Amino acid sequence: MDDLRELFEGFSIHLQAAGRRPSTVDWYAKHARRFFSWLDQESIPATVSAISVLRIRKFIAYQQSSVQAWDSNPYVLPSNGVCRPVTSWVACERCAPGSTGCKMKAS
Repeated sequence: MDDLRELFEGFSIHLQAAGRRPSTVDWYAKHARRFFSWLDQESIPATVSAISVLRIRKFIAYQQSSVQAWDSNPYVLPSNGVCRPVTSWVACERCAPGSTGCKMKAS
């Protein structure tokens, strides 16, 4: 599976199955929608193979420069707030026995 939207749906189900609060699942969903919107705006396919560390950094820079930050703003993405848990989950899913494996490009 290379489609990020499908992978994120699996991550959302993982969070629910792990007993995370609905507000936590919603928080991730809000930020994922913003990331997918940015990918569409930049004409970048929402696939694992199209995402690199550089592209994630560009998105974070975009977030930091284009969105007004304040404590209660749900649209400001902390630099590792969403990326780290999602990429860790994807890595675990990809390394599961029987998976075909998929690595994120370093650049």
